[in-house]
Amino acid sequence: MLHLARLTGLRLGDLVRLSWEQVGQKAIVVERKRQGCAIIPILPDLSHLLDQLAADIKPDDQGKRHKTGPILRNSRGQGWIESGVESVWRKAKPKGFDRVIYDLRGSYVTFLAQQRLTDEEIARIIGWTAQRIAEIRARYVDEERVIINLVERLSA
Repeated sequence: MLHLARLTGLRLGDLVRLSWEQVGQKAIVVERKRQGCAIIPILPDLSHLLDQLAADIKPDDQGKRHKTGPILRNSRGQGWIESGVESVWRKAKPKGFDRVIYDLRGSYVTFLAQQRLTDEEIARIIGWTAQRIAEIRARYVDEERVIINLVERLSA
């Protein structure tokens, strides 16, 4: 679940409701009632993860694996619910670790910004506003570049 969150930037609610029917050849399309649409490109790492998750689907009586229903399933083969994921997250995270699942959305935005996508392009992918993307870029991506530049200058 964490890998899928990191590679898609989807909200927890979208992750637990994400179904195989939303996965296309090149993108995952998540339509939201209030926040519009998120169109997540399927890059190589995400494609590999989806292949792994598909391999975990239990075969039917004829031995076929049908890519239908929820992508994320618990040990009983049922789709996760938000409270179940949050409970597992709380129990599994290291003591003193102050990050929440939602932070993975920002990590995905930072990744896209580091790939030199514009704020508008990232906003289209994740379903946020370009202004929100600009705030994240200023806080994380641009700050990282400043520090790297300082290290390079001090090391010269």
